[in-house]
Amino acid sequence: MIEPGVTVTVTFTAKPGMEARLEQVLTGLIIPSRGEDGCLNYSMHCCLERPGEFMLYMSWRDEAALNRHIATPWIQEFDNHQVGMLLQEPFVVKRWRHLG
Repeated sequence: MIEPGVTVTVTFTAKPGMEARLEQVLTGLIIPSRGEDGCLNYSMHCCLERPGEFMLYMSWRDEAALNRHIATPWIQEFDNHQVGMLLQEPFVVKRWRHLG
């Protein structure tokens, strides 16, 4: 039986004037994250209606792979040092269950 994996979305809203910097920081997370063991998908999106709003869609093989991702230096650096400078509001994490 194939394990369904873990799918997560995260939405980010930039502080006014920080849209380009947030986009730069978020896109910098893509390549190292995609290279992680257990990463099935890691896609960053920018809202067409609200250019300062971003959405990350990621899928991991299992919970352990997601937990390893959260513990990586690049994610810890973002969480600990850049969130407060770049985000207008706390980012929103949602976990999803695959239906078919």
